[in-house]
Amino acid sequence: MHLTLCGVRHTARQAVSCALSFLLVGRLRYLALIVEPAETQHMSVQTVGRLKSIGNGDLYMNEEEFLKSIDCRFPYENENQWRALIHQGKEISENASFGVLEEISRKPFGNKISEKEQLKMVGAWEIENEHPLVQPVIEAAKAIITNEPLSVEKTLGLLSQVQAFRNLYCALNIISFACDDVEGLVDKKWQEIVNSWKEQIL
Repeated sequence: MHLTLCGVRHTARQAVSCALSFLLVGRLRYLALIVEPAETQHMSVQTVGRLKSIGNGDLYMNEEEFLKSIDCRFPYENENQWRALIHQGKEISENASFGVLEEISRKPFGNKISEKEQLKMVGAWEIENEHPLVQPVIEAAKAIITNEPLSVEKTLGLLSQVQAFRNLYCALNIISFACDDVEGLVDKKWQEIVNSWKEQIL
């Protein structure tokens, strides 16, 4: 079974993954802070910096709200806005940050942003992020953007790397979308990883 969301054709598994990335999050809110790195060394996140409206303009936004706010509404044509969203996602959570990369790499059907511009956004996202999964996920994101699918074997290996980082559904999505899973092996691995994460919650 396939579903069409925002002009993009999804398998049922992919649609469920998108939903889970919104639902399995905490309800803590954050303050968007614009500060110099040196100023934060001896101060908490709650007390440092000046408030500044970034991204979609909401200073108080949790992961679920943020991901919903950019789903199929990413501002590809506005560099100031997409750069702000890269920063905002990083400030909210690791999954939110990978959610920005997912939107960058999987533009909605009919969007005319060029491959060159998408790769520029990927480069900007990479500079802002230092997570251990950055390079594996970027490899998958570039495969999606350039329409050069990874092999199933390669994709399975990358998914295995994500498994150690619980609830990074957006990273999981990007990698799973990067190959043609004709035999359903990636779907099977995806479900295995999701089930292992759920078991850790119980």
